Amino acid sequence: MSNDSVYIYRLFLSNNANGKYQPFLLGDTTAKIATDAKIVWGEREERYYFDVYKKDSSTGEMLEGAEFTATNKQTGTVLDPVTTNSSGTARFYFKEKDLKKDGKYTTWEIKETSAPDGYLPISQTFTITSAETMKGITIENTPTTIITDSSDSPIKKVDAVTGMPLGGATFRLTGNTDDNASVRKEVVTDGQGTLPIQWWDKDSPDTYIKPGSYTVGEIAAPEGYNLSTEGSKVIILYYDEETGDAWYSGSLIFRNPPKPYIELVKLDENGNYLDGATLEVYKDGALIDTIGPLVLGGVPYKYYAPDGTGLENGHYEFKEITAPEGYLFDAEEKGLNVDVDSDNAVTCVGSVEFVNVTTPTILIKKISENDGGLLAGAVFDVYIDEQKIGSYTTGDKGRLSYKATTCKC
Repeated sequence: MSNDSVYIYRLFLSNNANGKYQPFLLGDTTAKIATDAKIVWGEREERYYFDVYKKDSSTGEMLEGAEFTATNKQTGTVLDPVTTNSSGTARFYFKEKDLKKDGKYTTWEIKETSAPDGYLPISQTFTITSAETMKGITIENTPTTIITDSSDSPIKKVDAVTGMPLGGATFRLTGNTDDNASVRKEVVTDGQGTLPIQWWDKDSPDTYIKPGSYTVGEIAAPEGYNLSTEGSKVIILYYDEETGDAWYSGSLIFRNPPKPYIELVKLDENGNYLDGATLEVYKDGALIDTIGPLVLGGVPYKYYAPDGTGLENGHYEFKEITAPEGYLFDAEEKGLNVDVDSDNAVTCVGSVEFVNVTTPTILIKKISENDGGLLAGAVFDVYIDEQKIGSYTTGDKGRLSYKATTCKC
């Protein structure tokens, strides 16, 4: 190096063990200055920093290539955009004047301006509060899935036990679209257990929903199932107008636990299903419900408990109090124990069967002992199982026709 030139030095800050910054010098041989040049403190006044960490929401992998901006809400300072490095970290430096405003720590708004390749951008704004020593903030991105089949839905409903698809579940989608419109839409799953929505064909209004970020929650479960216990979930729907590609942030699968129930079978003496019976239901000896008249429609009746949410553990008994018209009631009380686990993994916990026989007709004829003539006005008491049902009188022709009662008195 000649005597008439020196190396220029740039002043940087290095953090010490206390989270503060101290100057250190880094040589730069790309320029020369006069021998009386001085190193000036203050070209870089940053004393503080915060980190933004970017990772995959599914795998936890740290992501490179996400660009963020940061704006101070109180001072209005806008920091230059920073892109996450190979470790998934973007570091923002700021000056002491942005640490506090009117004696209070300031707040930074962080927004993602560009997502990593293969990931959907996040429209949400995040905040972090200034401090002398700050913790970072982690922001997750969801990998995108491109729609390749218009019949493929990102939202599905299945049986929590068998995994079979379930139709008839009602979902509510609420959120903000890419053009800042608010949306609230209710949709019912089809027979394949999928939610029939799409966000790329505006000419199909029955299924169209605008691209955007939505919270999806189940508001009505399919028949025979309780609501999903998984709560609401978020999905992002994205459409590229230029390429015509439709993307989404990954499938949402809601699992419904089936309600435990007892199967009630009501038959005649020939094995045919009977409608019209009324039953009392007892749990652990206490009357909890009266059901009926039952309409079976040729299949067993599913009893889910008085509130319809599914049976709790205990001993259940069923007692017929009114038989179908034209049939004698089944006087036998039927019961069974219910013992289901907390996940409601059992659906049908057992069945009870009632059989009704056709009501018989009793014909009584009253005749004279002397000449065999028919006698009117004779009174008969009728008993069933030693219980008096009533008193009945023969008619003008000395006849009494009695059809047994269908009610257990």
